Amino acid sequence: MATRFPFPAPLAATLIALVELLAPPPAAAQDGGSLIPRSLLFSDPVVNGVRLSPDGKRVGYMAADRQGRQQIWLVDADNPGAPLQLTSDTAASLVTWQWCFDGRHVLLVRHGAGGDRLVLLDLASRAEVERMPASGSSIQIVALSPRLPDRVVVAVRRAANVQLKRVNLGNGSAEHLPDLDRFDQWFFDVGLQPVAAREPLPGGFALHRYDGSMWHSMGSSSGMAEVRTNGLVAVSNDGKRVYLVDNNDHDKAVLKEVEARTGRERVIAEDSLSDLLPVGVTLDPATGAPQAMVSYFVRMRRHFPDPSVAGDFDRLARVHPGDVSFAGQSLDGGRWLVRYMNGGPLDYYVYDRSKGEARFLFNDMPQLANVRLAQRRPLIVRARDGLALPCDLYLPVGSDRDSNGVPDRPLPTILYVHGGPWVGNEWNLWLVNRNFQLLANRGYAVIRTDFRSAGGYGRSFMDAGNQEWGEAMRHDLLDIAARATADGIADRSKLAMWGWSYGGYTSFSALGMTPDSFACAISMYGVSDLVRFEESGIERYGEDSWEEWFLRVGDVRTAGGRELLSRHSPINYVERITKPLLVTHGTLDQMVPQEQSDSMVKRMEALGKNVTYFIYPNEPHDYRAAESWESFWAIGERFLHEHLGGAYEPYGSEMARADMRMITGAKFVPGLEGALRGN
Repeated sequence: MATRFPFPAPLAATLIALVELLAPPPAAAQDGGSLIPRSLLFSDPVVNGVRLSPDGKRVGYMAADRQGRQQIWLVDADNPGAPLQLTSDTAASLVTWQWCFDGRHVLLVRHGAGGDRLVLLDLASRAEVERMPASGSSIQIVALSPRLPDRVVVAVRRAANVQLKRVNLGNGSAEHLPDLDRFDQWFFDVGLQPVAAREPLPGGFALHRYDGSMWHSMGSSSGMAEVRTNGLVAVSNDGKRVYLVDNNDHDKAVLKEVEARTGRERVIAEDSLSDLLPVGVTLDPATGAPQAMVSYFVRMRRHFPDPSVAGDFDRLARVHPGDVSFAGQSLDGGRWLVRYMNGGPLDYYVYDRSKGEARFLFNDMPQLANVRLAQRRPLIVRARDGLALPCDLYLPVGSDRDSNGVPDRPLPTILYVHGGPWVGNEWNLWLVNRNFQLLANRGYAVIRTDFRSAGGYGRSFMDAGNQEWGEAMRHDLLDIAARATADGIADRSKLAMWGWSYGGYTSFSALGMTPDSFACAISMYGVSDLVRFEESGIERYGEDSWEEWFLRVGDVRTAGGRELLSRHSPINYVERITKPLLVTHGTLDQMVPQEQSDSMVKRMEALGKNVTYFIYPNEPHDYRAAESWESFWAIGERFLHEHLGGAYEPYGSEMARADMRMITGAKFVPGLEGALRGN
């Protein structure tokens, strides 16, 4: 699908010119089109921090100027033509911003040598006035209110310490709110009085309500099934009610309304398939109550405590493919800022509720305007024990001419396995999806798998993966591969496994435990030896921090647990590996030590196996630098082409630009030795 492109013209023209200048000549893609350069897919979104003004007439966002400095730009919501550059200060970088409710100012957080500064910017004169320095600390804007437009609550952090302050924007005076300093999340009523807060605890958090004189606990969350799901959602404008999602007495997290003074609660929304999430909520601007809540089961699912907005979301769903994300609204609720998420960059729209009309504003990555991206499709697989596994399918453009979700012929297919494994709901993260777009563009079907133990689908779904890393969880992935083959999506002889962290573990285990199931695999910072992993973790962090890991993976402190961990460790199956493996790791990884990949590779080398291994000395767990990802895929594309047959973009300057080191096996990837020498 081509990305629409009525983006602010000056910025867009600069970007397109730069892209055309820097992009290498495209190679032929499998569908007869052109390959999307890696440098484009792994470039940063141009637009961020998009906000609708309180009157609904303007949209502001952060984007770089011609010198590469982040500035604030404004466009007319009804006629989004050339943008107005609102800021110009280059002495201090722009961290974040918010509209003020007086209609005359915006609030900025700038960062300089002395730390963050809170700055008030006049919309008419564009003059900036400092309202509070943080003296070496960082500033977070916590709360603004239309009832008190000249006040703001901010959190000032220095290392592990935090102070909450209520700032007078007129004169810069600040009142310390000491009772709130022990919390890390805060919710205020329209009088900027505290109503609810979250307190960090070892391994989790506790939620609290304020009855006007003292704080009361609303329960704590410490397990993975709770911490990854539960949380505060909102408080009513009058401060009488607290809204939170909670699964402490439910399998799936539900939306609860709690009376702030008495603690009485009631469930007001729930989903039978998945957890409601404490993000993506639509609030009634008149009351502060949730009108719509979000959950995910492959696609975004929306639930309506207030059915008056259901028709609006129905209309928005017909405007554009993909999930509709509520991103803000005018003070009277008459206009919404929405964004559409469909496996690619974000499309922003302004929606007029009275007219039922949505107007396109811009895409957050205009540099991809002239490329065709894959459209994703849901794929729900039944595991062998009947458990429903939500998956996403990305197909190459032009490979499914009748749009039935199955390519015209079986394709080389890659199963992506996410990390955690207890994370979930990554469906709309571009940092993840850009990888799927690259692989689909190279001619592969890509299945973004989910499997038992993942978060977001309830306690029982997560618990079904307890101590099943090498058994039922692995079987889920094999069942997904079997379904893709049976449906005609995958070419059985050209299946690959790829993943990071836990997904890296599955790539190791796929080749050793089921040596005939996959043609090759790619492991990024994966675990290979569960016994050693737990032992080293206890050495570094102590036993207390590993209690839930012992429950869900296996307990190295017991004979039975040690035997289970050994049986589920890929390093003990290296002798059975017959297919090629590509491995990468970051030296600064504090979650999965590099020794996990080192040990696997050394054992494979000793046995004469086909393994290629390279590291990034300055990367942590989950790579950060675009150059790291570009160089990784420069090697990964050529590796996959060799064993699955997809297209690939030739090596460019990635090796020279990336901070990487080849450890072994460059000879197994055609052209890699020359690329490392700069040839």
